[in-house]
Amino acid sequence: MCKNATRAISWSSPSKVDLRPLFVKASSGQLSDGLTITIRVVHITDADNYRIFDYIKSGNISAALDMIDEHKGVNAVDEWGQTTLMTAVQMKSLELISSLLNTRRPRVNVNMAKSVRESCCCSVTNWLID
Repeated sequence: MCKNATRAISWSSPSKVDLRPLFVKASSGQLSDGLTITIRVVHITDADNYRIFDYIKSGNISAALDMIDEHKGVNAVDEWGQTTLMTAVQMKSLELISSLLNTRRPRVNVNMAKSVRESCCCSVTNWLID
């Protein structure tokens, strides 16, 4: 399950970093030694739906397909912002891709984007170009 995942972001030249509106730099003092922000992800997808990533990553495609048939894990998001469809595309698993695209309850959200704004459609397009 995706709980308590921690990511650290560091900058060696903090004077050039603008984190507004999340953080406002204090008017007094300068940051000269660097800046590190630690982010703790508390929850993204519940454990029942997150299992699909465990199955996919371990190569147990039949169990992942069973989950999709049970309408579970279809729009799950892992700790990296990857959806089930994005993961299937990266693995070039036509079985998973077609099963996800053909599911009806719930429909897979093909427009769900990672924080870098790469949607599933972009992933598929990049795969087809390669």
